Amino acid sequence: MIFLPLKSTNGPFKLLVDLVLEKGENRGVKEARKHIAWYIKGMKDSAKMRGSVCRISSYSELMEKIYEEI
Repeated sequence: MIFLPLKSTNGPFKLLVDLVLEKGENRGVKEARKHIAWYIKGMKDSAKMRGSVCRISSYSELMEKIYEEI
């Protein structure tokens, strides 16, 4: 099931949704993980989040993780 994050699809969230819609869940999530790693690089405790994001395999898991960290 694909749901739109938060109340809008602006900025990074739009990219995540677009990747999944265009490339399918499997490929879209893999590419989204790379983008998330780039976005959070250099932030405090980002290594821990990058490690957990890299193990995510579904869109719903990815969005849950993003909601947890916001």
